[in-house]
Amino acid sequence: MGIALDKPDFKGVQRDGIPIGDRIFRMPYFDPQGRMTIQQWNTKTLGVDYRFAPRETKIETFTFTIPDDAPEGPFIVTATVNYQRLVKPVADLLKVPEDETEIVKVNSHFTTITICE
Repeated sequence: MGIALDKPDFKGVQRDGIPIGDRIFRMPYFDPQGRMTIQQWNTKTLGVDYRFAPRETKIETFTFTIPDDAPEGPFIVTATVNYQRLVKPVADLLKVPEDETEIVKVNSHFTTITICE
């Protein structure tokens, strides 16, 4: 974006603007210098395509630690799939209206495990 903004010292924006541990399913664009870019017209190569194909299922594995002092009983783990047209740091830079950057819940699933001593 430094070229488009006429700012040679432009440091970029935060890469994703999402919480640590969240997954992003996208296909990144890379400029001639190998930097991830939103400038599709300045793309030399494409990254790995992690987007969902129609009717595709993705299986993800997550690892987390249950604290030693967690109370006995049910422990609910919830996974949610959200859709967002544009990540917030880029939307803020480009001054995109908030209604075009809203996070839309697509689906969620929960699993309950029982913690016992």
